Amino acid sequence: HKQNNKVLSRISKIVIKNGEKHKSVGFAARGQLHKETVFGKRQPPRHSESFHIRKSITTLKDKKHIGQVVDDTIRKLILDHLRDQCGVDITKDKFSVPPDAFFKDGKPRLFLPNRKGGEPVPVKKVRMREHVGNAVQLKTNINQHVNPRNNHHVLIYEDFDGNLQEQVVSFIEVVERQKNGDPVYQLPKEDGKQIVTTLEINDMFLLGLDDDVEICNKNAHLLTKHLYRVQKVSSSYYTFRHHLASTLDNKNEEIYIQSFIAWEKWNPKKVKLDSLGKITRL
Repeated sequence: HKQNNKVLSRISKIVIKNGEKHKSVGFAARGQLHKETVFGKRQPPRHSESFHIRKSITTLKDKKHIGQVVDDTIRKLILDHLRDQCGVDITKDKFSVPPDAFFKDGKPRLFLPNRKGGEPVPVKKVRMREHVGNAVQLKTNINQHVNPRNNHHVLIYEDFDGNLQEQVVSFIEVVERQKNGDPVYQLPKEDGKQIVTTLEINDMFLLGLDDDVEICNKNAHLLTKHLYRVQKVSSSYYTFRHHLASTLDNKNEEIYIQSFIAWEKWNPKKVKLDSLGKITRL
């Protein structure tokens, strides 16, 4: 399970300035920084602050989706239309939106009155309220937020009270750290005492192994039974898969750690393997 932990690549290109060629050197991120969708952060009247995005009205598939429509007037208009024109019982806890509820034969069916007295205005898009737990603002002076695409690592550390804590660090945060010349792995300033370990995709760990077992090649037959790679990392949810697993379907080859009680039970020990399969403790 070879890793490629490189975050930035140095790039150079030729630019023409004042009729002369100049070599420009910069950096490019080795991966997608965030998901494509850009959100605005707003606080409508009588609502809490949330992230908003405009979507086609045809994306509304059920009652839950309609509940995410920000504008109270538009939401009521949609519900009334479904009840009166589409025969939907909107009093139910759950209901589905008919496929032709808003467009039929390519023509819109839902309209808003025209404030200027003209023809009614068809409703084609609605503003939706979305939950983005770890949103990042693109620029400080622009109300544009994105959802980081991937987590780069999880930092397990000990606070000043001796308790285990975690910090999930996104790929976009690591890119900014490297661009600024800062360390990739950093203790939180407010409560970080010491780093216990870090988890990244394809890191190798020994799980469920007693502390008195020596990590060396003479114990390879035992170590291979306890050797797992990190498959997924997110907040309080770490997925490990046995290093010999060849499929994603066998749950017996997976271990999930979702609390520090489980962490201490499985006693993870981070190791590395060289090209000959020799295991050493990190």
